[in-house]
Amino acid sequence: MAVSSLISSPFYPLGGSTAFFISYPRPMKYWERHYKTNRLDDTNTKLGSSIEGNAAALTLNNLNSIFYQHVENSLRATLYDDLVLGRWGDVKAGDVFIIANDKFTALIHIIQFGNGFVTFQLRGLEFKGTYCQERELEVIHENPAGSNTGFFFLKNFPRLPHFLSVNAACGLRWNSWEVVSTDYVLQTYSIAMNPANTFFFVYSLRLAAIRYFIMSAMYFALSHAKLPTWLETPDIQAALAKMGPDHVDLDRAFNRNTDVDYDERLDGVSLAKFISVFGEWIEICLQKRVTLFPK
Repeated sequence: MAVSSLISSPFYPLGGSTAFFISYPRPMKYWERHYKTNRLDDTNTKLGSSIEGNAAALTLNNLNSIFYQHVENSLRATLYDDLVLGRWGDVKAGDVFIIANDKFTALIHIIQFGNGFVTFQLRGLEFKGTYCQERELEVIHENPAGSNTGFFFLKNFPRLPHFLSVNAACGLRWNSWEVVSTDYVLQTYSIAMNPANTFFFVYSLRLAAIRYFIMSAMYFALSHAKLPTWLETPDIQAALAKMGPDHVDLDRAFNRNTDVDYDERLDGVSLAKFISVFGEWIEICLQKRVTLFPK
């Protein structure tokens, strides 16, 4: 056992007995066919795989691969700087770290670490977790002060305040792992990675966004308690006096492709077209106002 620990080689039992053989030392680098997790979609999967009842597994694997890509890209950008700054402690080639939150655990194996470069492998991220991962999270988040009593065989031996007992300290040193940092933040996925400018490039999407924005503004105005006060202001009274049944807004900012109340015959937004489009929604907002302010 001592020789196996020194040369980092695994034990092989002889027929399940107490006799063991020592295998070759473990290599510092895992040699595999590739280091990429492929994303599954309609272009690289067979149609029969979704019909045969294995769609749930494919969905989980797809989510795993997407999350792997985000974590890998984040580690690729920040891991070396964090190692140099000492945020991961004293790191050398061959070390294995576990990054955990409330749901996931990630195993990061440092393969090579040199001047200006680091090689690593990422494992363990799964949306459908296993019992081993749950147990790892329980042990990592376990409070050592929960059993912070005892001095060897004396269970009720007193200890100094804010200090670990001898038994708890020995138990922590007996572990093959230790907590390096409790507040390490790894940027994995953010809504800012989906820019909004791509959403407004398509006319149909812009049309829906503008329509719902107008409906939300009308709901806010018609259900507000200060609506009578707003209608009595001189500026609003003057603007309403100019708007007759045949009123048409000829502002060049309006577009037939993005404004649902655009009247092509009048080349602008007419009051009649506006009421025909949003009249039903206006009635709903007024009914909501009657419910909020019965008097």
